[in-house]
Amino acid sequence: MPDWAAGPAGDAALSLPYANSATGFGQGAIGSVRLYARSVPLDQGREVDHVVLPTVADDDASLHVFSLGGRPATQAWTGTWARAVSGYASVGPWEDQTLRMTVRTTTGGHKARLRFDNTFAARPVTLGAVSVSLRGQGAATHGAAVPLTFDGAPGAVIPAGGRLVTDPVDLLLPPQTELLVSVHLPERVTAAPIHYASVDTNYTSVPGSGDQTLDRTGEPFTGLVEQWPFLTGVEVTDGPGAVVTYGDSITDGLRSTRDGHARWPDVLSARLHRSQDLPNLGVLNLGVAGNRITSDGYPGRACPPTPAA
Repeated sequence: MPDWAAGPAGDAALSLPYANSATGFGQGAIGSVRLYARSVPLDQGREVDHVVLPTVADDDASLHVFSLGGRPATQAWTGTWARAVSGYASVGPWEDQTLRMTVRTTTGGHKARLRFDNTFAARPVTLGAVSVSLRGQGAATHGAAVPLTFDGAPGAVIPAGGRLVTDPVDLLLPPQTELLVSVHLPERVTAAPIHYASVDTNYTSVPGSGDQTLDRTGEPFTGLVEQWPFLTGVEVTDGPGAVVTYGDSITDGLRSTRDGHARWPDVLSARLHRSQDLPNLGVLNLGVAGNRITSDGYPGRACPPTPAA
């Protein structure tokens, strides 16, 4: 568990702009701090006897445990699409308009949920409404879009550096199928966490056009978005599991044919789908163009946002 004041921003469950101290309050107090969360899988047939925490000196404020507890085993989820956040960049600005992003399943299922991340951000962002649908032509849906909820509510706020997962929805998602994920942003957004090497076509309506998440025609979506903002994963039930691919632009598919789904992880997924001898695993592409091992291409801070390369 990293230090809450000096740990990496990309690994945090929540980022806060400052922390109060015994001698200072507000913005002039301790600088940016981060909260981290860790889960440890346990044998369901055994009871936890005790938990041992590291010994920390009384004057060492680097470790604070805010919560510890158990939770019951839940239904297993399999990733069918995912992208890594590769930076925090200036966008739009977007205000009271709807983004419509294209994703493609790798494995299939009968129930789905979506994951949204506000990685690296110093401010929360409001999602007014979210939907998912099968893709027709362009930005048009094939059939009706299905609205998604967050703890029963149609919208939610992603905390700075935080994550939201939608409630599960009954929806048949076949493998190797294009989906449209629509997100209404009611408030002004000038910077966002993005995966910038999108070679799938994403769309946006014009500012002030309101909630178009249930639109079927695609006509309100007259603009294009060159990245995947906020959306980081689509998961399904009934899946056999997933494999994750890492790498740089060769894996990310930076110069791959637009909308051709010709990245090598796409080819791997198609081969698994055609095979009668292997399970149709999900294939999650977490490659990042320009990814390096010995240094960070992105410093992991929300300020100042810079245009996506």
